[in-house]
Amino acid sequence: MVLLNLNLLEAGKITSLEDSPPISLSSVSEVFLTAECRHTRRAKKPIRIHVRASYNGINYDTSDLFSFDNDFKAGGIARKTLKLDKKVPFIKVLIENPEGAQAVSDVKVTATLSGH
Repeated sequence: MVLLNLNLLEAGKITSLEDSPPISLSSVSEVFLTAECRHTRRAKKPIRIHVRASYNGINYDTSDLFSFDNDFKAGGIARKTLKLDKKVPFIKVLIENPEGAQAVSDVKVTATLSGH
């Protein structure tokens, strides 16, 4: 399931909760998030993935349930997959580009959900 798919994320920008569909975790036993993007050769920092929680699928926390930095590869594609602990019924993700001067392209976050 694709959560976010962006052609470009400018330097210093972060997506919003409205950019990500909610993911219901009520009928899954495992959740894996995969983040990937393409860095310019002058890039110096990885993107950061923020996971926000909700107990009703409508109101989401303003602080992260979990966050992680993607792998980093200047001038190439970086990809990282992590297993999340299933702690809440719903999640959404935000993507942050903390890089001060370089945009990232081909940004995608996908969720792999496995049933009980």
